[in-house]
Amino acid sequence: MNVLSCRNARFPLPSLISCVLALSIVFTSSAAHAIDVEVELTSGETLTPCQLESVTSSAIKISGAENRTIELKELIAIRRIDVRPFSQRPKLTAVLADSSEIRMDEVSFDDRNATLNPASKAPLTIPVKSLRSLRLRSGDPVSDPQWLGLLDKEQRGDVMVIRRNNGQLDPVAGVALSLSGETLKFSLSGREIDAPVNKLEGVIFRPPTEAPKRASVQIEDRNGSRYYARSLQSNSDEGRLSFLLSDDSKVSLPLKNILSIQWSSGQATLASLAAAQSNINPTVPSALDGALMNQWFGAKASGADLIAAANWTAEYRVEPGFLTLSGSVQRWQQTEAGGKVFVRISTDGNVQWEQTLQLDEAKGFRIPIAGAKRLRLEVLDGDDGDAGDMVRFIKPRLLK
Repeated sequence: MNVLSCRNARFPLPSLISCVLALSIVFTSSAAHAIDVEVELTSGETLTPCQLESVTSSAIKISGAENRTIELKELIAIRRIDVRPFSQRPKLTAVLADSSEIRMDEVSFDDRNATLNPASKAPLTIPVKSLRSLRLRSGDPVSDPQWLGLLDKEQRGDVMVIRRNNGQLDPVAGVALSLSGETLKFSLSGREIDAPVNKLEGVIFRPPTEAPKRASVQIEDRNGSRYYARSLQSNSDEGRLSFLLSDDSKVSLPLKNILSIQWSSGQATLASLAAAQSNINPTVPSALDGALMNQWFGAKASGADLIAAANWTAEYRVEPGFLTLSGSVQRWQQTEAGGKVFVRISTDGNVQWEQTLQLDEAKGFRIPIAGAKRLRLEVLDGDDGDAGDMVRFIKPRLLK
């Protein structure tokens, strides 16, 4: 009989339940397969360390001072203890329409399906319409801002992204037909070409016509993949976790490779949050009160975007649980004239990202914010005056 125990066995019953939750990673074969985890409950309790026995579509089963079954609705998160991501991760990355990011070693697609082949996992086949992008090489400080900027840019069709020898990325619009081996078949104005993969940064696919189904669970694994699942599934295979993505594709992962499972809202846009502090200091002095100046000329929300003028700064409180700030920024396209604009992003006083914007090209960012208390955005003129210097932060969002 497989017996899993919670080390803090003297806890009162509510704490024991929390501990049980911490067991959120389940092994049903033997105690040798047990995984140390911490579990966070909706009651506010956190138990650590504990061990998990099994997971179904509606509950987890733990054993400790007593055997218990806990419903998923009572859980906030399950996190591994003393386990790190793999030091060598797959170099290829697929981003799905539901924002899932999947690391893989091989990828192929045709006009119907895409096959993602991650290391240590079974190949995953998904509808090609679920793909948002395929990045075919590892990122670096030169290409990352360009690539992330292209991802957030509005487009009507597919984009093949060519990487030049100087690291510059050139997007080419058309239709992505298939990818097999080292060749991408791509249609340019009705003319089909074979593009060598080693010359490409990746492929960005046309946005989906329908919004993805809402995800309720976020799962992160040791390869660096992050899945947004709409439901967990009961699994007859021991030592695995199965779940459904928003397009109903089924994923099955070894439990030993999972870092965390989280039941909560996956993101928050800055446009929907009130800044803890915000001000604007134009180059030309004004007699206007600072609060009134900020009310008139400070950043404005435009859907999920923020539009800000030069010499604007704002600070946002970062709630616990958020791990990443993601988005992009570009010159506001409605501005007919303007000079250079400098954008800086900091956490707790430490600069994490900065770029100078001159043309309409978007620069993307993906900044770790785990443990940060404050997030600061700054838009500065490029020492050439602030006339016409406006930027658009495109979907800046906090991700869990």
